Amino acid sequence: MTLLELLVVIVLLGLLSAIGAQVIPGDERRLQSASERVEHRLRKARLSAMRSGAAVFVPCESMASSRRGEAAKADRDTGFTVSCTSAAGRERGITFFPDGSSSGETIGFMTGKSRARIRVDALTGTLTFE
Repeated sequence: MTLLELLVVIVLLGLLSAIGAQVIPGDERRLQSASERVEHRLRKARLSAMRSGAAVFVPCESMASSRRGEAAKADRDTGFTVSCTSAAGRERGITFFPDGSSSGETIGFMTGKSRARIRVDALTGTLTFE
């Protein structure tokens, strides 16, 4: 083998390993897809409240589930932890009202060393991803 052939093989192995590393989902990628899924559910609940004219409650437990309408059994089912932070005395979840406002909460996502948050504004009901 010549030196040129050896260099070509090393470059090809480097490219294949770089592509393989992107295909394997890491903590941040899993966390981002989970938070986007929750953000979509919350937007849908807000629109549902505005259309129906009735308040819609989204419990914190249902946000951790990968399947719609089911609460996550444990951290091992989803691979991440969801925590909801609200004012004392409120139920653990978010309520969207017909005028577009909400009960206002912060939803935290954690997996490994990665963290993300979605803030729900109480006055406008809009979502901010951090």
